[in-house]
Amino acid sequence: GVILRVNTDGTRFAVLKHFSTEAMPDGGLVLAGTNLYGITQGNGTNDLGALYKINTNGAGYSVLKRFGGVSGELPVGPLAVAGSALYGACQAGGANDSGTLYRINTDGSGFSVIRSFDWSDGDSPNGGLFMQGGKLYGTCAAGGTNGAGTVFSVNTDGSGFIVLRHLAEVDAGAPNGGLCILGTVLYGTSASAGADGNGTLFRLGQGGASFAMMRDFANEDGYWPTGQLLEDGTAVYGASDSGGEQDYGTIYRFVPGPLVNPPVITVGLNDQSVPVGANVILSVGATGPGPLVYQWRYYGSSIAGATNSVYSLTNIQVLDAGPYSVVVSNPGGVASSAGTLSVPSAWITAYKIEVNHAFTMQISVDTEGIYDIQASTNLVNWTDIRSVTNPPGRINFTDAQAVSLSKRFYRVLVREPD
Repeated sequence: GVILRVNTDGTRFAVLKHFSTEAMPDGGLVLAGTNLYGITQGNGTNDLGALYKINTNGAGYSVLKRFGGVSGELPVGPLAVAGSALYGACQAGGANDSGTLYRINTDGSGFSVIRSFDWSDGDSPNGGLFMQGGKLYGTCAAGGTNGAGTVFSVNTDGSGFIVLRHLAEVDAGAPNGGLCILGTVLYGTSASAGADGNGTLFRLGQGGASFAMMRDFANEDGYWPTGQLLEDGTAVYGASDSGGEQDYGTIYRFVPGPLVNPPVITVGLNDQSVPVGANVILSVGATGPGPLVYQWRYYGSSIAGATNSVYSLTNIQVLDAGPYSVVVSNPGGVASSAGTLSVPSAWITAYKIEVNHAFTMQISVDTEGIYDIQASTNLVNWTDIRSVTNPPGRINFTDAQAVSLSKRFYRVLVREPD
């Protein structure tokens, strides 16, 4: 890896440091005086990470702390700075091997662990620390009541630790990237939560109240949000790792609306199986301050024109099967629900003509149902020759009548049990 410098207009690009080993710098840099501070996830004791400083002109590189064991392992950035002190987090290690929070002076002295996590309050702190009003704020990617991570605050001396939110997998589980604050509201991201697993943007009051999912990312938004969030006083800015027009990620801007209650899903989607040719109506029930806006998705991509509480599909075919979701939004946030539509299908996986000219074939099936095997000599008139109910994954079939025919065609129709 490298440390680099560039002017905001793109000029005077320069590499300040070429790391000579597999240092794996991570989490960005912070500036204190004329020195830059950052972390690496390699190097350190037993290659478990290090904290370094370097002058803005590239001189004076030195390692201030090598991590390992009870001090913490695998540090994450960005660091938080307060005067001559730096604050950071490690994903692992510590007294309970669930990660640590630490303090260290900018000259490398005075290192201390101010918090060792123990799963109940969080595990694997991720995304670095954010400081506001003398408190440190951060997230854990796992642990907590739901096992899906936590949002926490703590004083700089380690006292006053509070879990602000035990996160749930569906709306903000496994948070990643750093928090930011706009007014008195914290904003963060999850890379894998949401109806389609594309990630979410969420908000939370500094005291832990007013939690809401603000964006359930669609493929076209960019999915798997990552990195540090930034704010300019009116909007929140972030980046997504994938998705967007070219499927290589996006940079996005979010302008918060008024702090009203977000929608609540009262009747969600369920998984269902329907036969080919059926008509299907997908519907969702939601309440909350209006106006409520609906957007249906298929495989995580928004469906053009599908903006009502009901979405209808007619003459269902096998290619219509898959995951459907709906996102309901208002100025206060979003809520979502997802379900999978299955269409029973069958396909020939093996066939052969026996020595006696009988025709044998193996038919694979993907769900329960009644499978009618039909035959024809002209592709117009079809005759039922066998019916199988709920086969165990495949049907082995032999047509002895094929011996006396010059040609015969086959098809399989799938229907629901009576």
